Amino acid sequence: ITTSIIAIHEILNVLMDMYGGDDCNDEIFAKNDVLGHFKRCLPWFKRQVKKISAGRRNREETETWSETALNASRFIKYKGG
Repeated sequence: ITTSIIAIHEILNVLMDMYGGDDCNDEIFAKNDVLGHFKRCLPWFKRQVKKISAGRRNREETETWSETALNASRFIKYKGG
C-alpha cells in the first residue's frame, strides 16, 4: 500500500505542476482526460491517506499526503470539475 500511495502522491503533484499554470496545454489535458483521472483517483488516495494516518506511519509523511489530497481537490475545482 505504501508504495502505491507514494507513487500516486508523486504523480498527482507532477500533473498539477504540469497543468496548473496558464501556459499548460489545455488541448492535451482534455484529450487525455487528466481531470477525469484526478476525479477517479482522488477518492482512493484520500481513503489510503486516512487509513495509513490512523496507523503508526510517519506523521510528517501523512501530512504531506493530506496536503496533496487537498491540493488535488482544489486543482479539480480550478480546472472546472
